[in-house]
Amino acid sequence: MNDSNGSDLNERASDYFSYHLKEAISELTELLEAIQAGEDIYSDHIRIGLTHSYHHMNWFWNGRKKVKDERVRLTEEELKAYSEFPDDLDSNISRLH
Repeated sequence: MNDSNGSDLNERASDYFSYHLKEAISELTELLEAIQAGEDIYSDHIRIGLTHSYHHMNWFWNGRKKVKDERVRLTEEELKAYSEFPDDLDSNISRLH
C-alpha cells in the first residue's frame, strides 16, 4: 500500500474499502461456482477460499473503525489485529496472500 510519500501503511480510504470488497466478492463468487459444480464443501479449496474471503471482509469491517477521513493510517498493532481470524478457521492463508 504505497502512497506518493512511500509509506506502505497509507492509501485512499475509498481504494482501501473497494479493494477488500472486490477481493471478497471475487473469492466468494469462485466458491459459489465451485459448489454449484459439485465440489465438496469440506474441500481444501473451499476452506482456503472461505478463509481468504473472510480475511478481506474482516479488514473491511475493522477498517471502518479507523477510517475517519480520506487516509488510512494503520499501526503495526492494528495491522495485526485487523487480520485476526476466528479460532475455527485456518489463518495460514494470510501468509499466502
